[in-house]
Amino acid sequence: MALILVTVPIVMSSCTAHQKTAYLQNISEHSTMTHSERYEVKIQPFDRLYITAFSEGSSTVEAFNILENTPINSRNTIFSSRRPVEYIVDAEGYIHLPLLGRTKVDGKSVGELEEFIANELIKEHYKERPIVTVRLYAFSYTLLGDVASPGVYYSDVDHLNLFEALARAGDMTIFGKRDNVKIIREYPDGTKAIGTIDITSPDITDSPFFNIQQDDIIYVEPNSAKSHNADFGSSAHLWIRGVSIAISIAALICRIVL
Repeated sequence: MALILVTVPIVMSSCTAHQKTAYLQNISEHSTMTHSERYEVKIQPFDRLYITAFSEGSSTVEAFNILENTPINSRNTIFSSRRPVEYIVDAEGYIHLPLLGRTKVDGKSVGELEEFIANELIKEHYKERPIVTVRLYAFSYTLLGDVASPGVYYSDVDHLNLFEALARAGDMTIFGKRDNVKIIREYPDGTKAIGTIDITSPDITDSPFFNIQQDDIIYVEPNSAKSHNADFGSSAHLWIRGVSIAISIAALICRIVL
């Protein structure tokens, strides 16, 4: 009987802990997760782009393929690396392109911008449709709270979801609150929004905050167990410090009196 009384609470505690920490709960073996259309990062002001073009037999394409020297410091040795010219999107969403001049790019995906540039170039400058490649230079996002390695991270891909972002930070700790992950997002017009995601839910991919965007701030809130431990630890520290001071005062009084 004593063994049962000890075992039952342990099993119940284990079940409760699993319910609070497991991702994507209540999904059967053959469940299909719902999803919206494929997400693509949209270019925003102050993004950094690499743009190259290729058209066989065309000399004008060289204007898009100028390489610049970039100093790289590695183990106290400085050397140069040649890479395509970087285009920085200005506050109004424009970049200055060879042959095309000032071009509106914000709000377009990488694929849409490639298509747009190719269509514009073929009108006057190319006999055959050029192959245009656009790369979005690593965008940043911030992970805070109960993750293994909080900090600012950079993505070199233009499609990153919340699970991938958490994985890069070593995942949540056991104390991270799975059903209340906060994402702070700023939109190009300057407005901000805070989204809440429950990563234990099978409907997580329906959330507009599931796919990470430039400059997102992801905050993993600590669960109640960690909060209580923190309160207890702080109170215990103050109590021990108070007792230590009281003992020191008592010892000093004894020395004076005796």
